[in-house]
Amino acid sequence: MPPYFSVWLLVFWTDCLFGELLQNCDSSQLTLNFSQACNDYNGVVVDQRFCVQLNTTVGLDFTNCHLRTFPSEVVKPHIFLLFIPGNEIFADGDIFCDFKQLDYLLLDSNISCPGGQVSWAEDRVHALSYRLCRHQLDYCDQKMNVTRCPSRSLCEFNGPDCLTCTCHEGYYGHKCMNKKGFPLVSFSTVLVSTVLLFSALLWLNRKGERHQRLSD
Repeated sequence: MPPYFSVWLLVFWTDCLFGELLQNCDSSQLTLNFSQACNDYNGVVVDQRFCVQLNTTVGLDFTNCHLRTFPSEVVKPHIFLLFIPGNEIFADGDIFCDFKQLDYLLLDSNISCPGGQVSWAEDRVHALSYRLCRHQLDYCDQKMNVTRCPSRSLCEFNGPDCLTCTCHEGYYGHKCMNKKGFPLVSFSTVLVSTVLLFSALLWLNRKGERHQRLSD
């Protein structure tokens, strides 16, 4: 397939997916370094706002697109590069979950990097107007010592400030404290306590009867 035909297909595809959204974007206020950043990730800029690598969209420039959330067409796990200044998307909450490979995030300067400094190797104000978050860190990395999962669970990284705690096999419930199968320890504890209680009551009852006979 000729290279120009592949480019044409990519432009057509992006217009089909994001055409309506792009109508709300201010094309006169694109960030200048999206093309350079895309090139750093071995991508090619298509239709000004899309960074494509081997026919996969790996970067998006949604600068001044008036977004409140990400369009459903965005395949979050594929995205390495994301520019979203000038939108109503904020860095807190779980809106950045599933962006597992996100490595370059550009926000308005007054917005914090999602997850804070423990989620990024680089967190700084860039060109006065923007905040740059680069090189996302794995929240589940034991070296970071920020894992919030209970001891009987597996931490699964799911994007900046996002993780999923999956209970180890055989455990379930709140903080993975419940164990599947017959609760032998709990049952034995209750059984022993019950036997001791009834034995004590029986002993006290017999002692009372013996004392009463001696009194008579």
